Amino acid sequence: MTLAITARHWYASLDQRARLGADVVKHQAWNTTVPNRMDELASLSREAEGFMASCGLPERTRFTAHMVIEELVTNCIKYSFPQGEEHLIRLSLQVEPAALRLIIADDGNPFDPRTAPASCLDCSLCDAPVGGLGLSMVRSVARDFRYCRRNGQNHIELVLDLTPTPPVPDAASRS
Repeated sequence: MTLAITARHWYASLDQRARLGADVVKHQAWNTTVPNRMDELASLSREAEGFMASCGLPERTRFTAHMVIEELVTNCIKYSFPQGEEHLIRLSLQVEPAALRLIIADDGNPFDPRTAPASCLDCSLCDAPVGGLGLSMVRSVARDFRYCRRNGQNHIELVLDLTPTPPVPDAASRS
């Protein structure tokens, strides 16, 4: 069975602004639903980046959010649906006054990513076991990381701080 349902919505409350080194719109949200196929990941990433950039989110926050989205959605595609059937993954980005909230939901096998074993960060690359590094990175960047299984679905919610990117000194100020 092929599910060709893709819904993308962009909600904004443009009259409310916060200052964080760039104008950031408060209470703006972006929601999408994509099939659990790897070929959807590039498009999902581009659209999420477009939303975050249009909100004026700092580059560092956008980079971190991109890494988190890629890791969690990739894991969902690879491991949540072992039968190979097509399912839908929902992603929501919500811009709050000082944070970006990411919510991912899928109807795959139950899995709480917070309970995955931590990777060996002190090991050499040759000695490190395969797997777990991405989830360890996700745990390290999230201010808040929650999971629940509700109505047959995995619900992951993370909160990232909106950290302004420090200015890069120009060549004249470095000498």
